[in-house]
Amino acid sequence: MSEARFISHQLHRLLPDHDCVVIPGLGGFVCNDRPARYDAARQELIPPAKDMLFNERLIHNDGVLAHELSAASGLTYAEALDLIESESAWMRAALRAGGTVTLSHVGRLFRPTPTEAVVFTPDAELERLFRSFGLQRIPLRPLVAAAPAAPEIPAAEPTKPQPSISAPVHPMWRRIAAALAVPVVAASAWWGVSQDAELLNFVPEIGWSSEAASFIPRFAEEGVFVPEPVETADVNRFATLLGSIGESSRLRYDFIGDRPEPNGTLITTADPVPVSVPVQPKFLLVAGAFSIPVNAEKLAADARAEGLPGEVRRAANGLDLVTVGAFVSETAAREALKSVRASGKFQIWMKRL
Repeated sequence: MSEARFISHQLHRLLPDHDCVVIPGLGGFVCNDRPARYDAARQELIPPAKDMLFNERLIHNDGVLAHELSAASGLTYAEALDLIESESAWMRAALRAGGTVTLSHVGRLFRPTPTEAVVFTPDAELERLFRSFGLQRIPLRPLVAAAPAAPEIPAAEPTKPQPSISAPVHPMWRRIAAALAVPVVAASAWWGVSQDAELLNFVPEIGWSSEAASFIPRFAEEGVFVPEPVETADVNRFATLLGSIGESSRLRYDFIGDRPEPNGTLITTADPVPVSVPVQPKFLLVAGAFSIPVNAEKLAADARAEGLPGEVRRAANGLDLVTVGAFVSETAAREALKSVRASGKFQIWMKRL
């Protein structure tokens, strides 16, 4: 088992702050962000995390590791790069021989068989840090409102029938009362109708007057104007008026006076200009990440010389990313990634925004 000295002392400090760190000639460590999500099955809120992978195709120097070693040891950039390249060559030889390379506080690199790809096993402490940034899962159960209990209604006690105490009425008196009630009810109805007719004579006829209102507005704005439906002839008339004043599609018209006026209502026939909303890309094809802008511009120029849309984008961590494509669809991004890798001119990876 072998341990890398210069690289391992700087690598574990760069990974938490960089999306990609390349060991020249050996491979690159790529970190992909995973946002926080809710586990509905376990009813828990899972904190954000990072997935760290090792890609042995990323062998071009991005300057991050050499710059960090130069700043920490006081060496020049060229001297720091020579130390890293020599240690990278020693690590490649150890992996070809079937050995295991240990990166302190980062993990181990080894080949299961001579024909298989390099396997990376992260360090337990680094994996715990990247898994949840030290945060714990939060139980988050949905709130369910309790149904209000139905009030209990006491059962009503059956009432006992009360015995009647009224004295019996002779049938003869019932016939006499019915005969006297008929003329009394008829007289009461006639008197009520006559009183209502006399009362209506004193009520003025409100709302039935045909006299014109005496209100005269003091200003034109106080007048009440009820516009009539615009017929096809009126539309043609407005079009004729608009054409008579030139190529302009704007006209001010006084509907009360039925004539064009400078202070009238604005009429226009121009259609609104559609506003296009720019579509933001969600996936980038990255060819390198540099802390020195000159190196990023050089790689972007090389990409443009090969017919790729090489651009330099500033990442959130301060590095300059050299991109060769921006896509909205993941399917299109993966097809372009496969095409560029097949050319063998650039070692790129896909970054999700």
